[in-house]
Amino acid sequence: MFFLILFVFVLLKFEAFTQDKILNCFEINDSEYSIFSSEFSKSINFKNKTLSNVSGGNNYFDRIVLFGRNEIILQNRIFDTFSTYNINKKVWTIYGNEQVKRYNCNEGNYRAPLW
Repeated sequence: MFFLILFVFVLLKFEAFTQDKILNCFEINDSEYSIFSSEFSKSINFKNKTLSNVSGGNNYFDRIVLFGRNEIILQNRIFDTFSTYNINKKVWTIYGNEQVKRYNCNEGNYRAPLW
């Protein structure tokens, strides 16, 4: 019994140390905005308010403009786009030249697949 409690305690303690969440995002709407792929992954750290690219897409040049409680806003000066990630709805939206591309995202601690 003691070892079971110790194992659960260690597991919960380890889970508290992993601050990064992986976003796996998949395209909702088809658009002619072909610069970006139909799926991508990003690593997000809510404590440090950082975001990094894991795989997929050409959105490597995103710069965080606002990391709010409910939404993250990014600017990409290379492709002249703005992106938003709604933390509550888990929807990533990219606004470009007269085009809007939306993605549903799954959030978890697991590693993203390499596309």
